Amino acid sequence: MGRPAGAITESGVIAAAEVLRCALHDAVAGTGGLGGLLHLRDGPASRELHLASSAGLPSAFTEKWQHLPLDASAAPAAAARLDRPVWYPAPGGPGAGLASVPLPSLHGEVAGALTVVMPAGEPAAGQWDSLVATGKWAAELLRHAGSPDGSMQVPLPRRRQREIQPGRMRPVPQGPAPGCGMSNRAC
Repeated sequence: MGRPAGAITESGVIAAAEVLRCALHDAVAGTGGLGGLLHLRDGPASRELHLASSAGLPSAFTEKWQHLPLDASAAPAAAARLDRPVWYPAPGGPGAGLASVPLPSLHGEVAGALTVVMPAGEPAAGQWDSLVATGKWAAELLRHAGSPDGSMQVPLPRRRQREIQPGRMRPVPQGPAPGCGMSNRAC
């Protein structure tokens, strides 16, 4: 019998989809956002972003974010194209606007973008710091995610294996999660 997507294997390996979900939840919690989007490129030559994960947003909203040309004026595309954090007000909602940061890759190309829907204006400096740090963390994990069979998996430190149950996210007690590289938010 196969394992559900995002399950942790007996060897302590967690699927990349679960890593992306964890990073996205961390970004939303770290900024006090309403929800978030995580877009990836299919490769360095790709001129399009595809939605790899979303959290806290209705499907009616996320449907229009499934595929974005890299030259689009949307926040995720701008962050990936310009390789820097961007803020785009969203007068039509949801929220006040979109804060988006690039996901850096190994060879100078941007792998995608991490975006949070902010409830009440542009993020403060500490919120930007949190979002940038989470984007770098997610990108670093994804760099180590390739395997010979083409699946994407990320090994977890042994002590984190006991804290995460397959397919379930739960809050980590105060302080950083041991070996996770994240703050005191969900994973």
